[in-house]
Order: sequence, then structure tokens, then C-alpha cells
Amino acid sequence: MLAPVVRRALPAFALLFSACAAPSTQQELESRTGLSSSEMAELRAQKGLDDEDFRRLAPERLRKILARIREPRPDHPGEYQEWRLESLRDENGAIPPDADLRAKEQMLALQLEGVAGGLDSLGWTDLGPGNIGGRSRTVAIHPTTPSIMLIGSVAGGIWRTANGGTSWQVVDDLMANLAITSIQYQPLNPSIVYAATGEGFRNADSVRGAGIFKSTDGGASWARLSATNSSDFHYVTRLGMTADGANLLAATRTGIYRSTNGGASFAKVHGTTSARCLDLKTHPTNAQIAVAHWIDDIGGAFSTVAYTTNAGATWSESSGIRTTSSTQRAELAWHKGWTGAGNGCVYAMKDQGSGASTLYRSVDGGASFAVVGTSSILGGQGWYDNALWVDPSDLDANTADDVVVAGGIDLWRSTNGGSSFTKISEWSSWPNSAHADQHYIVEHPQFNGTTNRSVYFCNDGGIWRTDNIYTVARTSGWVNLNRSLGITQFYGGSRHEGSGILVGGTQDNGTLRRNEASGYDGWTTMFGGDGGFCASDAGNSSYHFGEYVNLRIHRSTNGGSSASYIYSGISDAGSAANFIAPFVLDPNDSRRMLAGGLSLWRCSDTRAGTPSWTAIKPSTGSNISAIAVVSGDANTIWVGHNDGAVYRTSNGTAASPIWTRVDTNAPGLPDRKVLRLGIDPANAQRVFACFGGYSTDNLWETTNAGTNWTAKPGLPDAPVRDVEFHPTRSQWLYLATEVGLLVSENGGTMWSSTATPARASIDELFWSGGALYLVTHGRGILRQAPLGLASTTRVGVPCRVNGPLSGPTLNAGLPALGAATRFDLANLPPGAPAWLLASPVPPAPLPLSPGCELQVTPLALFNLGSFTLLVGQPALFFLPLPAEPYLAGSEVMTQAIAIDGADLLLSDGQRLLLGY
Repeated sequence: MLAPVVRRALPAFALLFSACAAPSTQQELESRTGLSSSEMAELRAQKGLDDEDFRRLAPERLRKILARIREPRPDHPGEYQEWRLESLRDENGAIPPDADLRAKEQMLALQLEGVAGGLDSLGWTDLGPGNIGGRSRTVAIHPTTPSIMLIGSVAGGIWRTANGGTSWQVVDDLMANLAITSIQYQPLNPSIVYAATGEGFRNADSVRGAGIFKSTDGGASWARLSATNSSDFHYVTRLGMTADGANLLAATRTGIYRSTNGGASFAKVHGTTSARCLDLKTHPTNAQIAVAHWIDDIGGAFSTVAYTTNAGATWSESSGIRTTSSTQRAELAWHKGWTGAGNGCVYAMKDQGSGASTLYRSVDGGASFAVVGTSSILGGQGWYDNALWVDPSDLDANTADDVVVAGGIDLWRSTNGGSSFTKISEWSSWPNSAHADQHYIVEHPQFNGTTNRSVYFCNDGGIWRTDNIYTVARTSGWVNLNRSLGITQFYGGSRHEGSGILVGGTQDNGTLRRNEASGYDGWTTMFGGDGGFCASDAGNSSYHFGEYVNLRIHRSTNGGSSASYIYSGISDAGSAANFIAPFVLDPNDSRRMLAGGLSLWRCSDTRAGTPSWTAIKPSTGSNISAIAVVSGDANTIWVGHNDGAVYRTSNGTAASPIWTRVDTNAPGLPDRKVLRLGIDPANAQRVFACFGGYSTDNLWETTNAGTNWTAKPGLPDAPVRDVEFHPTRSQWLYLATEVGLLVSENGGTMWSSTATPARASIDELFWSGGALYLVTHGRGILRQAPLGLASTTRVGVPCRVNGPLSGPTLNAGLPALGAATRFDLANLPPGAPAWLLASPVPPAPLPLSPGCELQVTPLALFNLGSFTLLVGQPALFFLPLPAEPYLAGSEVMTQAIAIDGADLLLSDGQRLLLGY
């Protein structure tokens, strides 16, 4: 029972749902918000909003939330389904049963000694974000040393903290599977830990597992239990150990499995071929008792609970809780302090669909259940996020004062055994409140309700804690433990060379921004909702681009601090585009953007106040999935489609370009989704096409612009998501695959996995500042500069000596020895002559006027040449560098000067590191 002082601190009122709102209150809220009663009811049911939310949130904010209920959003994961699965299926729509594990074994076979393409697996810098988090299904706290915790992310593996969550370290990036769903310490020997893999909740962005893993050193190293190397263990949703540590129970998509020998062997003890077990909880003290929730999908579909009284050897169905639905998931939680007769008290929160949920309670160890009450606190998606917790410090048999916490989108607390609930978190106030989509709740091992009231929460934003579960409220009492926890799931990213600003589109966490000074834990949000592809304007550091789902492109004009939509005019946006749809900035003109829905759309000036869009490629009936433009030739554009079709045009800047289909040329490309097209920057005739599916031929090359194609051999049977070329060695290839990074130093004849940092899905690769960036789906963004690689660094700002207006912007290609370095000058006044200057790197810039500095040293200036500005073309200059090895590592400062009337214009400086 709660102490009186604690009880007085708890809210004494019940949550008012729409059905019991007073008419006067309802009318007042409708008048304030401008919403109809049906719209308010929809927000109550789907998002769990209450009267306080309607009074607190601005009407435009409520309208935005309502709009996102009716379209894909980060807290509605079902919308991911077709998009992610499309990249995993073959031509027949199939994913082989053991495809992911087989591909990872093939990756392991390609691991060689030394480095590959100038990279090695230990040379990566983890850029985070460490402060944003990612989808986490479980956390396990060491039973005797609570400062040690293990968290399981669904695509980033297991992470460990030894200081209570102040900082985290990844445990094993090369585990055979990183889709962690449940972690269980052995009760009597915490050196032994088990980890389950594979999300089995039917969310389409779920990651398939590869069985159960075991650690005998407290979680430092892991090995898969060979007995779980089968399709029965591809989706293990929960693990449970009986209180005596003698029996390990596993809930899977095919039933309940039991091991009595530490995982050496398993026997199926409950379920049919159509049964899915989604939750399993063992009794806290009685080793004979456990409960489990399961769903049957076939025939007379139903959802129910089962219980055991012989340590899981046999199971019986509970009474009072079966419903005739195959979607109504239930989450279970023991009342650990129960002192009543029988086998204990257990609660069950069941999603009823359409925003409704029902709380059940059993006082006989799960043999029978009775309804406690109904509500809408799961927010319309209890099939995906459903978490439940009961105060273990309440040591009596009176259920009327049980403190129960339930989580759906947000978290809710009851102080009367679940008869009514009060909201204690609000996703719309993140990061001042816990993130959305709750998956797991566990108390501190020393929780006693008085001196220790700490409880931990796993959700789609990582891990959170409250130090007083009785008083934590919507925006107070929350502790964000996502520091150095790099498990964010990215879809795309880009970086501005000069400013160093990095942006990335994520699942669940919007489009994020990082600058070099902010570091690992200093990421901020540029735009909310789900993020996707990104682009950064090379000619203007203020402009960055991202997207909300289905090609809703947004633009930042303030360096990524915030963004707003610019997709008005793209009729495909929102309905006729991939969930994560491609768009690119033309490398020849950073004002021009191409975006793919059913049609290919062009914007000629993305910096315009209101950008306009024109369709330049008609629909073929299949969405565009990949776009590439030849650097140095804006007219040559390549486009790939979901159905495997590939098109090319050589007059892409025309009003109506002519498109030629090239995927049917000999021997013909696969009819699978084109994930990326990569053009050799040194040879525009050489193009690579990357395909989805766990197939043997996912990378194809043409050396004659699509006239003929050749499949590249030796790759793992896994989706290839991107291809990049070494900036100066075009035979060095880098592949982003579903199972890690691959490198070839001979044009794709042989491959090495030596450089991969993790067996995580890599969605995109890009070069910036002489480094290769990996955009991963579960391990954040990582960076490494290959050995001996040339690089450029922007220094200073464009300026005028005698005027307030800015000067021209200088861009430099990578200064490779034995090749020509490209320079181009943007924002040069028409007719203004300009020269490129170079010098050894000076000790400090020379001020010419306030805010205007000469970056090159006047004591040793070299005039490298002049720029010629042609109407409608960039001002270009190419500087050949000698192929002299002794010059590698040398640094040169370059800067352009121009004359505009009586004024002297200075560009920003480009600091060049000469390399290969």
C-alpha cells in the first residue's frame, strides 16, 4: 500500500474521455479549437488526447496532428509496410526463409586482413546522434549492480552502460543479428544473459531475427544458441526465465518454446502453426507459474491468454479474455507484491482496435480474467506499442489502490487499479517529455516505493527514466538517457562541405541536423515526422532539403535550424510516390532539383521564394525509386523504377526531355526494385544499377550508357542500397548493403567486407570533405577518411571589401595528384573578371575590411588562372596536378578575387590537402 504522503501527491481525479465529457465543456472546446465533435473524437481515440490537450495545444497544431492521423506518421508504423518490404522481395514477391542470416554468413566469408579501399572496420567515427535515440524494445537491469544495464534496439544491437545510462557503448556490432527484442538475465547467475532477436508484432518496418543469443560473461560477448537456428526463431518477441533459473521460455511467432538446459535444446510446448505468441511473463517468485498472450490467425481467428502451473511444460487457455480477432494484442504485467491467496495477480491490457482498449485483471495466476475498465489510452495502435507495469511495492491484496502504468503512444497512470487513468507523458512535447510509442517498462531492482521510485521506459525514441513514478507528469520528472546511444534509423543524409552542417532523415525522429561543433550528443530537429532523402545546396550553406513521407519536400533557409514545405505543385506528393521517395540536387547547378513520384519533377530554382515544379517524365505506372545526374552534363539523367525499369535521357534540361528505356538491353536487368543508380564521375558511360531482394544479381554495370549490362559477381545475396566511387580511383567501389559495407579495389571483380563497421543495414553512402559517410538504418551515421585521400576544407566567408553584399563562392573538387582539380565560382557578377590565387597555408588570414579577409598569404601568391563567365554556365577552372608522390599530404590555400566596378570581391577560401 502506498504511504499516505505519496497517496496525497497522486492525482485524485479520473480521466474524462469523450463519451463522458460535459456538453458545456465539449462546446467550449469546439469553439476554442475550431474542430468538430467527430474530429475531436478522432483525436481522442487515435492520439489519446484529453481536455487538457485541447486547451493547451494551438488550433493549428491540432489540425496538423489530425492531418497526420490520416497519413503516414512516425507513430503509425503500419504505413512502412510496402515500402521497406519492396526492397527485400525478389521478382516473385518472396523473401527466402533464412535470407538475412545467409547473407551475413556470406559477408563474414568476405572478411580479409588489412584495409579495403583505404578503410578498416575500426577507423569509423560514430557521429550519432547520441541524444535522439531509436526504436528500443527492451532493457535489462543487472539484478545486483543496477548501474549496469543492457538495452536492445531493433536494428542497432545491444548497448551497455555501467553508469546507469549516463553513457552507452555498443557491445558487439558484428553479432549475426542486431534486431534485439528481449534481454533476460539468469536470476541466480547474472553472468549468464539471453537475448532474443526479431520483431514479431507485424509492424512492417520490423527487422527479422536469427534466433536466441547467449552470453556467459555478463553481456560482453554473444553466441547464437544453435538450437534456435530455424525459422521458428526468426521472430522471438519475449524471453522469460522461471524464478529458479531452471527454465528458459521463448515467445515466438510460431508458439512457445521451452529449454530446461540453458538453451542447448528447445521443445515446443504451446501453439499451432497459426499461433503467434506476443508476450510471456513468468511469476516473480513462483517458478511454476507463467502467463502468455497469443493470437491465432487461421480459421476462427482469436486473441487470448494462456497460463502454466508446471514451469511451462503444459499450457491452458485462460477464461474471460478471449476475443474473436487476430489483431487484438495484449500486454501482461504481474502485481509482484500480491499477498492474496492463489497463484498471484496479473494484469492484461488488450488492444480492441479502432482506438479502444480494455484492461483485464486475474487474481488466480492467469487462470481467469475479469474486465477492469475500457479506455482509449493505447491511441489506436496497441497492436504495435503496448506496455504495462504494476507497482511492485504495494504489498497487499487490495487491488483498488494498485498503481498501474500503461503505455501506447503516450504513458498513463492509474492509482485505483486501472479503473481510471491520467496521462503522464505527451509525445508532442518531446524532448521535454518521453518519446512516443511505448514498448517496455521496468522498475529499478531496488524499487521500494519510498526511497527508490525509479522506473525505466523503452520506446521509439530510445530509453527514458523517471525518478518518481508517482508524481511524474506530462512535461516534468522525465530524464532522457539517450546519451551516446547511437541507434537511430536513418533513410538518407547530406552534408554541406563549407559549413560542415550534416542533415539526415530518420524513421520516427524527423529530419535531424548536426554541425561539427555540436558533436555526438548535439543533434537538433530540422523538421518533424518521418524523414527521408536529404540534400544540401553546395552553393549556399543556408539551404538544406529533406522530406516528409511520400515526397513532401521541405526546405531550410537557415542552415538547417528549421524547415517548411516547398512541394506545392508536385501533384504526386502525398499519394503517388514511394513512402521514402527519391530527390536529388543537380551536381551541375545546385539550384535545380529532380524529384520522383509517378512522374519525374523538376524545380529550376529551389532558392526561389515559392519554388515551382514541372513534370518532365510521364508516368509509366510504377513509382520512381532512383535518380542520378551526370556531373558535368546536366542533360544526362538516369531514372529507376520500383518495377526494375531504367530510363535515360540526353536532353534533360529541355522542356520535354526524350526518354529511352535501357533495362531491357542485353542481357536484361532484373524486374526488382531499383534502389540506386551510380554514375562514374570519371566516365559518364559507366553506370551501376543497384537492386533489392535477397538475390544473387543485385549489382549491374554498363560501360556504354546502357547498351549492354553485366552482373557483378561475388556479392552476398542481399539488397544493394547504394554504390559510391572513390573520388580519384574509379575502380575502387563502395557498396551499401542490407548486411553492411562492401569494398572492391578492382571494379567489382572481387569484394571485401573488411571495412564494415557493423552488420547493420546501410541505406546510403556519400562523400564529403574527403570522408565517406555511412547512413545506416539502426546505427546512426558514421564517417571515415580513407588513407591518403585528398580533401578540401572551406575557410572564411565570401565578402566585398567596400560593400555590404557578399562576394562569390568558391567550390573546389578533390585535389588528386595526377588529375585535374575542378574549381567553380558561384554568385559571380556578370562580366566581372576573376582570378584564382594560391599560396602555402598561411598562419592567419589578413583582414582587408571588417568581415572581409584575404585567406591566401600575400608573401607567396601564385596566380593559377582566370575564370571566364559564360551566360547560363558556371565559371569553371581546371588545375592539373602533377603525379608526384612527394606532394601527397601537402596543403595549399586557394581563394578567388574578382573586380566589380570599383570594388574588390573575395571568395571564401578552399584549403586543399593533396592526395590520391
